[in-house]
Amino acid sequence: MPTVTGDAADVDPACVGGVARLTGSDLDLTLAGTCPRVEISGTDLDVTLRAATYDEVVVRGDRNDVEAVSVSALSIEGTENEWDGQGAGSLAISGDRNELDFDGTVGAIAVAGNDNEVEAAVLGAIDDAGDRNRFETR
Repeated sequence: MPTVTGDAADVDPACVGGVARLTGSDLDLTLAGTCPRVEISGTDLDVTLRAATYDEVVVRGDRNDVEAVSVSALSIEGTENEWDGQGAGSLAISGDRNELDFDGTVGAIAVAGNDNEVEAAVLGAIDDAGDRNRFETR
């Protein structure tokens, strides 16, 4: 069962139907435990995902900052979100001005937005349907 620590007593981290939902604004949250899918929705959230890996993580909203280890599939939907993680099997971005930094490998990447930045040790195939997106390897 996932647990949340931080300044969010009203956040229910229960893994219901295989999904843990973290929603709010201007909160610092740490999610411990596993759940196949994690959905982060809000504005100005600072989230740390502690499990070694998650099957799927979805980040919706603006100006969220997420730290994680590895995810099988990552989806970023919003503006000015930041991600710092180990790796991702696949990455989908639909939004603008998001910054993603991976220490390891990112598999297939699909972007439908503008001015996004993705940096990783290894980048997979890139489908870029936006403008001014940057993809860099270390």
